[in-house]
Amino acid sequence: MNLKDRLSHVRSLGGILHGGRAFGGPFFANIWLINRCNIRCMHCPFFSPEIENPIPYSVRRERLKGANLSEKRHRELVNEHEHQRDADGKRTCSVIDDLLKMGTRRFFFTGSGEPFLHKDILDFMGRVKKAGSSCVVYTNGTLLNPGKIDEIIAMKADELRVSIMAGTRDTYMRTHVGIRDDTFDTLRDNLLYLKEQKAAKGAKRPVVTLINVITSLNYQGLHDFAGFAYQVGADKVSFQPFDTFNDQALSKMELTDEQARSVREQLVESKTFLSSGSIINNADIFLKFFQLYRLARDSPAAKRGSEPLLQML
Repeated sequence: MNLKDRLSHVRSLGGILHGGRAFGGPFFANIWLINRCNIRCMHCPFFSPEIENPIPYSVRRERLKGANLSEKRHRELVNEHEHQRDADGKRTCSVIDDLLKMGTRRFFFTGSGEPFLHKDILDFMGRVKKAGSSCVVYTNGTLLNPGKIDEIIAMKADELRVSIMAGTRDTYMRTHVGIRDDTFDTLRDNLLYLKEQKAAKGAKRPVVTLINVITSLNYQGLHDFAGFAYQVGADKVSFQPFDTFNDQALSKMELTDEQARSVREQLVESKTFLSSGSIINNADIFLKFFQLYRLARDSPAAKRGSEPLLQML
């Protein structure tokens, strides 16, 4: 942690202790860039081909409150969400500058879609890095190419969190409907290029974190996923549980009890493999959370639909 980070932490702590005022801006900020995507991930609450109506965060919040949304209200919330497809470039730069002046030290670029579809994303990232703050991008990785990767390495961007869901082409195509046959291969080749360029330049950044949301469509491929992470030089792996967000259309991708047992067995072995390759992973944490999640899901209250699962946890 450098001096600026420490000062930002001190200001944040001062505001918490004071209780009546803030002494600086937020330590980190999520910058929501986009509401569109170039692929259709099966598990995605926004663009899955399985759902008729997207499930934006406004809908999720209402459901977590226990609201029984009418179709009309659901559509109203979706329309509000879709009103602004791409963040305005000038306004986003202004927001970033204001946050930097307030001492914000960590920026997460994300959205309900693919951030690299935004034409100005590299400028946003560069703006943050020139000011000495860190930036993390959540991406599906399919829009990376050697030119962008060279820029990302040059600006010393801190982390790419790549949601990939698979370790083989077959599993990738099963979890991403309608993609081109060569999409997985191109993604793999670009991650390999990133690995090679980091090694050639002696660069430690960006850290590459591969994310796998485990569903009934990809649960059998956890060993392949671990092998893929090792192949492309991932620094971290994050296993994440699948959430239906109380949408019946997505429930078919929930794990059965038998599939869940298989996941537990695979994760124990995958953790050993990943750790032997010095790849940081959350297998232990996932297994603990996964057990709690399934217990909550199977509880009488959850079966009655009277209490959201996330609140029960």
